[in-house]
Amino acid sequence: MLDALLPSWRGMLIAPSSDGESTMTGRHPGVVTRLEEAAINKILRVWCVTHQIDLVIKKTTSLVDRGDWSKAVYALLVWLRREEVLIIEMKKRCPKKTQRWVQLGKLLTFNITNLVKIMTHCERKHPPQAPTCAWWVRTLAIYLAMELVNCTIITIQRRSLLLAQQPAEVAGNSYLQTPV
Repeated sequence: MLDALLPSWRGMLIAPSSDGESTMTGRHPGVVTRLEEAAINKILRVWCVTHQIDLVIKKTTSLVDRGDWSKAVYALLVWLRREEVLIIEMKKRCPKKTQRWVQLGKLLTFNITNLVKIMTHCERKHPPQAPTCAWWVRTLAIYLAMELVNCTIITIQRRSLLLAQQPAEVAGNSYLQTPV
């Protein structure tokens, strides 16, 4: 379509901008990605901190236990969401899976908060998705790290905070000084 409007647009493209939504920046379908591929000149892509952290956490969690940890998290999630007896007993349902790290944090919080109930239920039912003790240890460690990440993100996403103030704000937060 752009070729029909202005045949030389590829050479004029300097800095496409988007809100960072995956439909705009995603590797395959992203509009900005397609524009970058079509442009003659190099394009500088700047991602906001939260999107950069999202990418790092996705990559990092995919490496834990060669990807088996992430698969086990979501297999457990699917199973827990179908366990009506457990849902009634806990009076809450396991959070849904999305692609965002914040949702993974909520899911891990749910698992850790309900660890005893989940383990007891798994001992009664013996599902193939039942987490091992080693999996729970990894999950707790990742949960603690993600709590720090979430606190950091909440801090730097305040509307009144300027980009230049973010490093000092993060460095000054007491939760980062406290050993885990």
